[in-house]
Amino acid sequence: MERRKALLLLAMLPVMLSSYAQSKMNTVYNIYLTKVQYSYSEPKTTLVGALAAVVDVATSNNLTRQMSEYVPSVGTVVKSAVPKVPYLCVKEGNLPAQPTPADYQLDTEVTSIGVSTTYKDKKDEKNGFVKATLILKNLASGKIVSTQDFSRQYIASSYDGSGEKALSSAIGALTEDVNTYFWQLFPLSGSVLQASEVKGDKVKSVFIDLGNADGAYKSQHFRIVQIGSVCGRETRKEIARLKLTEIQGPNVSECKVTKGGENIKPILDAGGKLTVESVAHQSFW
Repeated sequence: MERRKALLLLAMLPVMLSSYAQSKMNTVYNIYLTKVQYSYSEPKTTLVGALAAVVDVATSNNLTRQMSEYVPSVGTVVKSAVPKVPYLCVKEGNLPAQPTPADYQLDTEVTSIGVSTTYKDKKDEKNGFVKATLILKNLASGKIVSTQDFSRQYIASSYDGSGEKALSSAIGALTEDVNTYFWQLFPLSGSVLQASEVKGDKVKSVFIDLGNADGAYKSQHFRIVQIGSVCGRETRKEIARLKLTEIQGPNVSECKVTKGGENIKPILDAGGKLTVESVAHQSFW
């Protein structure tokens, strides 16, 4: 099996060299971070509503308080999550005087952050919560390209933590959400080089032109997309899913076909080209 793979890689060398430029299609994007804003505002209530809220607290033993001092921690999470996506470079400080299409501004707005405490049977339960909105704007065009809301909470009983711990855990949980969000906005792109294992009419594994130099990693998930054209307009059809099983070099990896293997073979046999795009690891198809 190893000898067979080695022969396949040698046979693929001309293809790999010609596709090297294509693997470089992954542009480096600059993400300029601005100061995190806190925009929580107390809900307007009438006198009757205020009295009802007091009664509710007294009867349910529930108390909620905002903790704006934790707002900078949300910014720290965003700052750490963004660079985990290949080809994204975090920038701080002044915005560029002459931005390019690869320059983006990321605004973070925290709309609610704090801890609610519920007392019951001589025990208290702490619920840390945070709600934030990320606004991504392209600096060259001046247009907002994406707005995304995030919400996390973490419950800690009196036995395993304080309100501060509950809130810190809720904020920390945003890391995965933000990382997934940027993976979806800026997927790693490449191409299928050729099949590495075929059984009957199904392709079981393939080589792709992405490796460790491109930011690819073991167990990463990809979709295979067939790109076509209708009346001069591009069409994109997802036909399969992959899971990276082995990095073979700076710009080549082997992937197991997890779904849609029967769709790949006829296209490759006909000399067609297939695009691969990374997907967030918790995405399913």
